[in-house]
Amino acid sequence: MTVLAARHAVYLKYTQCLNNDGFQRLAARALALLRAHPAYRLILDLRDNGGGTTDPVQTLITWIRADPRLRRRGRVLVLINGNDFSSAVFDSYLLQSQANAVLIGQPTAEQADTYGDDGRLRLPHFGVAVVYTTAVVNETGARMGVPSIYVAPTLRYWLTGSDPVLTAAMAYRS
Repeated sequence: MTVLAARHAVYLKYTQCLNNDGFQRLAARALALLRAHPAYRLILDLRDNGGGTTDPVQTLITWIRADPRLRRRGRVLVLINGNDFSSAVFDSYLLQSQANAVLIGQPTAEQADTYGDDGRLRLPHFGVAVVYTTAVVNETGARMGVPSIYVAPTLRYWLTGSDPVLTAAMAYRS
């Protein structure tokens, strides 16, 4: 987490959806800063997040929904790209649909399909591991991981190492 005071933003990079309280602790600090500084925005960077569990972001959404000042469109900006998978895709969708977040970047690598939450078992005789789904995730077939503001990567981006997605988030005005 980095406070970008000159840009009136709190930047939070979230690269792995782990089922521990590390993200929640950072998110709580970030939201406390947003409450103390009403002009600040949360920029949650989900780019290159391979997925995991949605529990940490579910907690963040609950906190945002509980405070009307945080639910205002444009107060939470979520950066996404083609290297987001699994629960990171679902997290971006939930933030957009339940917390009024604005998605910025490129479409995610996959659509959240209808099944998730893998179960695992090992067959006793040969020890072969079997993975199976245990939950329906996207019953409605909603389109997920689609940015509200599309920012295409360019050759200039690659050559200069600049970050046009973060630049777009910093320039965003609701």
